Amino acid sequence: MALFSIKAGDALPALGIVAAVLGVIKTMGSITEPPEILGEMIGGALVGTFFGVFVAYGFFGPMAQSL
Repeated sequence: MALFSIKAGDALPALGIVAAVLGVIKTMGSITEPPEILGEMIGGALVGTFFGVFVAYGFFGPMAQSL
C-alpha cells in the first residue's frame, strides 16, 4: 500500500499538468467566445492543476509517510 501511495503521489502533479494543458487546448478551441466564458474555461484548467498538486502533496504524500 505504501508503494502505491508513493507512486500515486509522484504521478498526480503530472496529472494536474495534463489537466491544465487539456483545459488550455479546450479554451483555444473556443477563442471566439466572450471573455467571461474564456475566464471560466481558464479557471477550470487552473483548478485541475491545483487539484492534482494538492492531492499529491496534501493527501498521498503524507499518507505514504505515515504508512
